[in-house]
Amino acid sequence: MKKHNLLSHLIIFVFLFSGNATAAQGDVDTNYGVGGIVHTPSGANVIAASATSNNGIIVAGIGHHPSDFRITQLLSDGTEDATFGSSGHVEINLPSVLGISNFNLTDMARTNNQETIITGYNLGSIGGDGVLAKLDANGNLDSTFANGVGALTLRNFAPFTGQGNIIPYALAVDANNHILVATRCLYGTLVARFTPSGTLDNSFANNGVLAVSYPLGGQFSHMPVSLEIDPLGTITYGYWVLTGSSTALTTKVVTQLDPNGSLVTNFGNSGHIILPAANGEELVSVKRDVNNRTLLLTKNCVLSRYTTNGVLDTSFGNNGAANVVMPNGSSSLCLGLTLRPTSAPIVTGSIQQNNNHQLLVARFDNSGQPVANFANGGVAIVGQPPFAGIVNAYGAAFSVLQSNGHIQVATTERPYLNNFAVTAIEDTALNVSPRPARIGRRTSVALNTWTYSIPFTVSDLTSGAKVMATIEQGEYSINNEPYTTSPGFVQNGDLITVRHRSASCFNCSKRSTLELGGYYDAKNGGQRLGGSRTYSFSSLTKGLIVSPL
Repeated sequence: MKKHNLLSHLIIFVFLFSGNATAAQGDVDTNYGVGGIVHTPSGANVIAASATSNNGIIVAGIGHHPSDFRITQLLSDGTEDATFGSSGHVEINLPSVLGISNFNLTDMARTNNQETIITGYNLGSIGGDGVLAKLDANGNLDSTFANGVGALTLRNFAPFTGQGNIIPYALAVDANNHILVATRCLYGTLVARFTPSGTLDNSFANNGVLAVSYPLGGQFSHMPVSLEIDPLGTITYGYWVLTGSSTALTTKVVTQLDPNGSLVTNFGNSGHIILPAANGEELVSVKRDVNNRTLLLTKNCVLSRYTTNGVLDTSFGNNGAANVVMPNGSSSLCLGLTLRPTSAPIVTGSIQQNNNHQLLVARFDNSGQPVANFANGGVAIVGQPPFAGIVNAYGAAFSVLQSNGHIQVATTERPYLNNFAVTAIEDTALNVSPRPARIGRRTSVALNTWTYSIPFTVSDLTSGAKVMATIEQGEYSINNEPYTTSPGFVQNGDLITVRHRSASCFNCSKRSTLELGGYYDAKNGGQRLGGSRTYSFSSLTKGLIVSPL
């Protein structure tokens, strides 16, 4: 009898403490936060979310007071990051810092130094005025930005003077931590680039500011949607134009710019993808994948993909488009789009069933087909529990990836007052760090000559994944293509060789360091997420031979 009781207790113990051993793709990760969710102190609507370098998430939204902005930073398990702000939370009132009457948050981005950039606007007697602010890695206003203030208003810069309405809606940070911001104005938009210290970057466009108008002509209201910057500095800018009678009838435009702000004319129609207005298809997100294809998400949860040259990719989904399949009797809105390193899209938003708004997470494969074994035919619907109330009814749910493949999603829940809520969804594991390899050390080499490593083949990455490649003090070649110093992407099966010029002195060494791995964050400083591996190649020149007298 005692043995039977002991066995029963052991079975119960294993069941209670086995965690998520049987969790499937699309399930809530119950080990995240408390029971699969993190509820933050009361705030208001979530506006944006980004990944942090340690597998965590940073979430920005409106604070307790309408003119405050609130930022919460969580570690990979949902624990509040004690190194950031006050126990993981920051709430700042910019009107008191800048002497403005109000502030409305619209977007957030990150530098590769883990600094946080936020943008929004102040509505005053002469219209809107854009605002930029920068927080250091600990969540304090950055004293190196905007002459020590940590924040600035755009109307103080000459190119913005005289503009009737300056309302920023999209942010991105490049690999040099320059800040790109897109603002609405009366007709058209302005795209400006700022240095890390908060001055206009005069090397971009016209003294730091590019005026963007509807490519087909006419005076229409514009809405900036998203900015992304690839490793070579190419900018992808998505916006919609009010060519119809309402926001349900807007023309979608994606413009591609080189690092200096000039049109990439071999993209689309002389630098643009222009898609006529269609009911319900308001553009909400634009992403470029690691194969340089462009993905567009509209608010009615429809994805489309375009080739490197900006032509509809009919191999994707159903003749170029993929829809989130909804249960009968439901409706949905989507605002969030994230790509896995395999280029497979993740769409997030909200779904309404029986007047109950719940979180929606949809997974597609690289060809635009729903991932059948993810939740219910590719769509996970998460309600109460773990949420304490209904989620944001307007599709405002934003996801970031963890290196284990899990999807962290931030949204707003409304049990009593609005507050941030973050959950994690199970998904297939990712491996973005390739296998180690010895690539050689050359000795007794001639002075100032090209010296080559042992070639090696990339392996052990998740199938279909492309990961970052960067090099210091040398050049690298992929599959015997020309050598380069520029950042790039590699995948399983690629043959890599490193070279450098040997030292110009006798018995001197030189070392090249190749770093492979991690997925590229095109909005947030080009930060490398998910881990990487370094490969070292060195050379030693021959010694000086001194002949005897």
